[in-house]
Amino acid sequence: MRRLPKMAAALLAAALAVSAALPALAADQRAELELEASVRCTGEAADETLTVRLTALDGAPMPEGCDDEAELDFPARDCRDADDKTLTKTFDTIVYTAPGIYEYTVTQDAGGRKRADYDDTVFYLKVMVAWDTDGELKGHVSVRRDGDDGAKTELLFKNSYRSTDPLPPPVTPPYVPDKPTPTPKPVDQPGEITVIRPPTPSAEMPDEVIPAAEPEPVGTLIQTGQLLWPVPVLAGGGIALVAVGVWLSRKRRHDA
Repeated sequence: MRRLPKMAAALLAAALAVSAALPALAADQRAELELEASVRCTGEAADETLTVRLTALDGAPMPEGCDDEAELDFPARDCRDADDKTLTKTFDTIVYTAPGIYEYTVTQDAGGRKRADYDDTVFYLKVMVAWDTDGELKGHVSVRRDGDDGAKTELLFKNSYRSTDPLPPPVTPPYVPDKPTPTPKPVDQPGEITVIRPPTPSAEMPDEVIPAAEPEPVGTLIQTGQLLWPVPVLAGGGIALVAVGVWLSRKRRHDA
């Protein structure tokens, strides 16, 4: 019976030793997390740098040396020249020392090119830190896009650059003299006769010119004034014939 108090005392001492060791063990436990982000650039990528930003919500742990934000810089030309036009980088390690749920947002700052389409997606990260079956502290990350319910995706920002339009060819203005002479407008004058000249024949001239035949002379025509002299002659002859006719008529009556 005397052994029971001794065994109980030994068990109590062991329990106290274990309970005292647990806080020290928990203090040594830590979960480390490294977040990757990718940027893809297609087209004629410009000579600029795109920034991906990690922002902590509600005081979530951040990489060492960062308060509430951490940044990654992606040269656009390096993204274009990389495999699959995609460049991937990793944020500095985030250390978790206590179980819990921690949330972040990841965004990309838009570049300064007008002929480019920048990805303005907002990614939401949820980090769940808990003890696993081996008594170790582990972290699990889930990613979703803004507007997607529970959809898991990778941290990838897609940007496209459009080719610039070629410059238009230079336009040469027409030559304009210093003092151009105005061209007078034609004015129709009253009574003015417009002479239309026949076109100059294009046929070749003959070597010898044959003169035209001279016209035959035409007899002189009787003028109207020269025909007045027969009038009195004819009148006198007519009177004489009438007188002869009257005399012959009277003679026949006398002879009868």
